[in-house]
Amino acid sequence: MVTAVLGPHPAAKLDDLLTRLALPMERDARGDRRLHSIVADCFEVEAAEAGVDLAANRRKAAGYLAARGEWRKAIRYALRSGDLAFAAGIVERGGGWRLVYRGEEGTARQFAELTRLPASH
Repeated sequence: MVTAVLGPHPAAKLDDLLTRLALPMERDARGDRRLHSIVADCFEVEAAEAGVDLAANRRKAAGYLAARGEWRKAIRYALRSGDLAFAAGIVERGGGWRLVYRGEEGTARQFAELTRLPASH
């Protein structure tokens, strides 16, 4: 995912930096390694304060995940981008409301993401 958003060289540099700093990592349900959520949240705030376009990065991540068929993750990133039209497009490409009707894992989380969006969306 990091490679998809940053590119291969910056992603390798980031991985090396994370290893050297020995930042706390955790594994998701699939066994993929990621920063511990508390550290990731802190970095996210700092990135936003530094002017990093987090919404654009989340859209890139959603597109990457959608291309891999990882619809649940793609939808989650798309919703967090704050671009509801983009998120709706990802949902429709991934199966639309059939995902909700089937009640698959993650549906409640996606509705929770929707409720956190500003009322203007």
